[in-house]
Amino acid sequence: MKFVQIFQQNRAYIEQIIDTMSDEQMLVMPAGFDNNIAWNLGHLIVVQQSLIYRLCGLPTLTRRAHVRLFSPGTSPADWQDTPDLAEVRRLLTETTAQTIADAAADRFQNYRPYTTTTSFDLPTFEDATAFNLYHEALHFGAIMALRNVIRAE
Repeated sequence: MKFVQIFQQNRAYIEQIIDTMSDEQMLVMPAGFDNNIAWNLGHLIVVQQSLIYRLCGLPTLTRRAHVRLFSPGTSPADWQDTPDLAEVRRLLTETTAQTIADAAADRFQNYRPYTTTTSFDLPTFEDATAFNLYHEALHFGAIMALRNVIRAE
């Protein structure tokens, strides 16, 4: 599956960026932004697990707490407690590895069609993976912009 190579490379780039950042930097929400790097990471994980795993009827590596913190429409401004960033970093790596292994084992069957909150129709698994790559690229750009602003401050 071609999506796996792009997914793996994009996630590797994200890991390179966050490996250079402290937890404190990942929690900064600069003026003009409505989220932070930690939220973007958690959001990528939650959405990918939902689109790829949940819609294929497979168990996810995320918990309800992750969904409450990082789903579309949530914001770090609403967090009552700071998420465990070591766990978020670990989940980024684990979800990448698990997706690669599961794609190789052809586990992504029985996909249930879905329409996103932004009205993208995803009738097939291939459509879901293409949308996920698009979504991850958008948030990769947000992570880079946040990093640049944080470093400049």
